[in-house]
Amino acid sequence: MSQGFVFGTPANRSDLESVKVRVNLDALGTANAGDTAPAAPKEGMFWLDTSNAPTQWLLKQFLGGAFQILISFPTPTNTATITLFTITPAVVTWTLTHNFNRAAVSVSLFDTNGKSVEALDVNVSNVNEAVITHAFALGGTAVVIG
Repeated sequence: MSQGFVFGTPANRSDLESVKVRVNLDALGTANAGDTAPAAPKEGMFWLDTSNAPTQWLLKQFLGGAFQILISFPTPTNTATITLFTITPAVVTWTLTHNFNRAAVSVSLFDTNGKSVEALDVNVSNVNEAVITHAFALGGTAVVIG
């Protein structure tokens, strides 16, 4: 189905409008990438936080009045480190100590059958530790990427 316009070419011939459209299109295409948050964010807006470059980028979304980290990943000039934890016996609190030296890490949790589980709470207590709290005692595996 035709959209009725040429992508990237504003219908309005005003130079001022053309610049505004292109700036907004660039912001959308780059997830508002930058080292400072976008001014006047709207609910659901994405921001690629590059303030920790050159080692790490954070993809954030504006939810509930603040930017929340969706995912942390290394920049093209850095490599990710993965640590695997096996939790036995079953316990309510899993303390995952790593040496990534960064608070923004990605944690994936699995029960002893390999099924993905959600924690009651995930607390990154310091740059080298994540504390996972479950509603009940649980054994399994945690994968921490940083």
